[in-house]
This record gives sequence, C-alpha cells and structure tokens, in this order.
Amino acid sequence: MKILVPTDFSECADFALDAACKIAQKTSSEIYLFHSATVPQDLIYLNKDSGFMDDLKSRLELNVTSLMSERIKMAEKFGVKVQSHFEFGKFLKRVQEYDEEQDFDLVVMGSYGASGKQEWFIGSNTQKLVRKLRKNIFVVKEAVEELSFEKTMFPSNLTLEDKDAFVKFLEFIKLFDAKEVHIMAVNTSGYFTQPATMMLELLDDFKALVEGLECQTHFTSDYSVEAGIRHFSEEYSINLIGISNMVNSPIKRIFQGSNVEMLVNHSDLPVLVISKT
Repeated sequence: MKILVPTDFSECADFALDAACKIAQKTSSEIYLFHSATVPQDLIYLNKDSGFMDDLKSRLELNVTSLMSERIKMAEKFGVKVQSHFEFGKFLKRVQEYDEEQDFDLVVMGSYGASGKQEWFIGSNTQKLVRKLRKNIFVVKEAVEELSFEKTMFPSNLTLEDKDAFVKFLEFIKLFDAKEVHIMAVNTSGYFTQPATMMLELLDDFKALVEGLECQTHFTSDYSVEAGIRHFSEEYSINLIGISNMVNSPIKRIFQGSNVEMLVNHSDLPVLVISKT
C-alpha cells in the first residue's frame, strides 16, 4: 500500500506523519512525504531579475530538503520505507499530479480545524483534498498515541454508495484491533431523511454486513448532522469516525460534502474519509 503524507512541517503535520508510520507498520506500506511551495506573486512582480528568483528558489529548496531529511529520520525510526517529493506550485494541483503518477491508496494529513490559529494553511489544504481528491483520507488533529480503534462509528444517510464505503471502513478497522462499530443516522429538522421505520430497516441492512465485531445501530435527532456525530462520539467514547464522501449528484454533494468538511474541521477525533475510487 502507498501512503501519501502531505506536510507543511508543522506540529500537526508531524502528528499525521507519526500516524501514517504506525499504519505503515501494520500494513507493510510505504510512506511518500510531499511538500509544495508557491513563490508569492508580489515577489515575482516586484523582482523581474531572474537571478533573484533563481536564488530564492534555491534557498527555499535547500531549506525544504533539510526539513524533509528530519521527517525521513522520524519515519525511519518506525522501520518503514519512505520517499520524499518537493515541487513548486499550487498545493492541490501538485498533489493531484503526484497522485496520477503514483496512484496512492491512502492519504494521511493533519488539520488544525476551524478554530485552529493556522486554519488557512494546513486546515484549508486538508479541506481541499477532502473536496477534490478522490482518495481515502485519514485526518488527525492530535497525536495518535496508539492505533487501537476499539470503538468506532460510521455515520451515514444509508445509501447504496454509503454501503460500499462502510464495507471499506470495516476492512480498515479490522487491522487496528476494533471491537465495536456503531452505525448511526441523524434526523434533523432542516435535512430530509426517510421515515423512521425505513431508516431502522436500512440500519439493519448495514448491520448485516458486519462480521466479527460487536455492532449497534442508532437513529438519533440533533440540530445538525455534524453536531449529532460529535455528540454521539462523545457519549460513546468513540476512537475513530468513518464517513463516506462518495456522493456524485451535485445536489447531494452540497449536503454530503459540507457535512464531511465540517466534521473534519470540528471533530478532535481521527476521521477516515472514504471516497469513491
């Protein structure tokens, strides 16, 4: 398995690298560290001298190489294989190009979230990946001391696509000592859901997919889908949240996509965003 770890060399990005290394240990995977840098347009405009820009890029590349070397040493302590890749250019475009070249199986990335002081840096880049990159993305906010996700949850609107994502989630958590999985749907006043009897039947359909784990189903009410997920995770002491990001319809994408991004922003727990591949 190939694991992509985008980094801006911050503490939060290092949390992601640490988690990625632990996943790589469990799955005999290889880590691909990635960083992209953009030269500010003001500098390009004010300094027409190509020599200045070449010197600036050389200095920046030298600094990135040093920072990458430190992260490679961190990863090698786990006994995992690691490669590094650095490019100039816009983050999302360069990541997409790199993924086209390597076809990654998993992306592991840190996020400060909506209240974090650096939301517009690593936080916004994480949102861009969730929105645009059709890959499974494991998002962490804090250091993951142990990859032992005993209590997990899968919030869903219980569609067929979500069922496919749930199967992928089950495959993932069985690698990490999972004991419980909670399947839950949220009923809100502002978001259309099927009648309760139908939702309960759909929850049972999802439960039938579970083997070898304790499984509970829940149909709860809250003022928003994202709030319902957070409140549930706190009440049941959840270790990992899995959520589908597989909806293709533009209208459904508005609801599904915003819920996923809000969850990634506001949940302190690790979140596995499962995309259609």
